[in-house]
Amino acid sequence: MSDSLTAAASKQERLAAYNANIAAADADPTLSPETGKTMDKVTLIRFGVGFLVFGLLWMSGLAIVSAVLLTKHLQNITGSNDVEGLVGVINSCTAIASLVSNLMFVIYCIQRRFQSVENMGFVSDNRCNSNVSGLIGLVIS
Repeated sequence: MSDSLTAAASKQERLAAYNANIAAADADPTLSPETGKTMDKVTLIRFGVGFLVFGLLWMSGLAIVSAVLLTKHLQNITGSNDVEGLVGVINSCTAIASLVSNLMFVIYCIQRRFQSVENMGFVSDNRCNSNVSGLIGLVIS
């Protein structure tokens, strides 16, 4: 029984610390909402380099798969060495699918952001819906 009481107290303490960090981050935008502390330059540079290296490795891996493995697989399927047209069609289809999925994600994020602003009481009229429609039209065009 004491373990469950300790866990509940620990949960309440963590929730109180979390709420304090959120309040501190609301008061000072330079603070992290997660920890309530500022991020030093070394950590910021470390994360930036990590994201850059990860992105480059991810892109290089996909480029290798597209250039080598996909080409070899298509050659085995078709039986000919002329597969540049098929690779181009596949690249075009994946580009279109990526654009559509990113557009859907952006629209969803914009709508959720405006809904959260409306729910907080900052927007009292119907400007939000027209702004979302305008941003969607801007993204589509």
